[in-house]
Amino acid sequence: MTKCVLVPLISVMVACGGASERTRERQQPEKPVVETIIASKFYLEHSGSMFGYDGQANESQFKQTLTSLVQDFKAVTRRDSTAISIVNDQVYNYPGTFTDLVQARSIFQNKVGNPAFTDFKAIFDTILGDLKTDEVAFLFSDLIYSGENSQGKLPQKIMDEAEQLCRTVFNRHADDISVLIIKLQSDFNGSYYPYNAPNSGKKVNGSRPYYVMLFAKNKTMEKFMRDNKYEVIRDFEELLGFQQKLFFSRSNLLSDPYYTILQNDSDEKGTFTKGDRDLNKRGLHAIDNVDAPHRSGEKLTISVAVSFPEGALNTSQITDPNNYTVESLKDGFKIKGITPIKGKDGLTHKIVLEAQKSARGDRDVKIKFKRNLPPDWVTVTNSDDDSDIRSPEFDTQTFGFGSIVKGINDAYQTTLNSDNYFTLALKLKE
Repeated sequence: MTKCVLVPLISVMVACGGASERTRERQQPEKPVVETIIASKFYLEHSGSMFGYDGQANESQFKQTLTSLVQDFKAVTRRDSTAISIVNDQVYNYPGTFTDLVQARSIFQNKVGNPAFTDFKAIFDTILGDLKTDEVAFLFSDLIYSGENSQGKLPQKIMDEAEQLCRTVFNRHADDISVLIIKLQSDFNGSYYPYNAPNSGKKVNGSRPYYVMLFAKNKTMEKFMRDNKYEVIRDFEELLGFQQKLFFSRSNLLSDPYYTILQNDSDEKGTFTKGDRDLNKRGLHAIDNVDAPHRSGEKLTISVAVSFPEGALNTSQITDPNNYTVESLKDGFKIKGITPIKGKDGLTHKIVLEAQKSARGDRDVKIKFKRNLPPDWVTVTNSDDDSDIRSPEFDTQTFGFGSIVKGINDAYQTTLNSDNYFTLALKLKE
């Protein structure tokens, strides 16, 4: 409930021609702040190789994921309208409602545009160029690069074009737009068009990977990833067929997270007091009078809580100690464990550090969260030859996916902090 504030009238004495006149100024009451709700846009690729994801012979796993995201947005934002566009040779407005789309025999039933090829330059240019603050855009696509003139080209030539296209397009928007790629798996029953026969489909009845790309302005992405209101929507790991996520951004969402040393934590062993006030303005980063536990066999152990944007990262990525580097020359700290928490200030995980040496004096500790780009799953997912649909890897790989990821990564890559997402700096004093 918005509280009304009564503002007293202010009397002002004004001298005018030797006479005094009492005037009154009335302050206008402040207008209540209306919170802006994030709106959603959905772009659905309608190309030939996408049609096998939905139809009368499908289990509709793809459709269920699309519907789940739309319904979650409606539940949170209380908005019934959903902006839907169809993409292939360009971007088209869908000629109907979302209800029309999901109730059709196939969500690809309405043959809008030219399904023979996908113009990713036009698609990405439109999505990124039309994106407004407080909007989140979702692109559903198999991310197979198939240009209008791909017939007869060598696979490396096609992949080089895809890489260069993504590098060029995303470089223009990398400063102010963040991107999340989500990999999912769905049943597939239809024609598949390999690179060497883009006009001749091969019948496939099995499963195929597909991707949801999420785009938002940096401030909007931070709001979407941090605000508890959108927690249900951004829990992408609960989506049917979810497999992996990969985040790109030049914002401080990952590069400068809030973190703090926990006091009186259950995993803490040893004692310390708050240290340098200037270093502790944004969380407890410096501690004094650090003393190891005196009980035999126990080691100095401290806990550091961090605010991770969970929607942008895989849970396994956050909780795997191998994804961190700890620099601790004197104490030889190692990560003992990483566990989820629900803390104030958006704290999401606790990193427990255990000393391997008995140290004294002043010392620094640094925890670095590795980027590891491209991650192993991108390499495993990539295919440079999709002509053999009977290959054991066919069901899980995407032709040229690694080139698309590399192009986007190159656009977002900076010379600073290229090896790590962030560094948590701690200062310990005896």
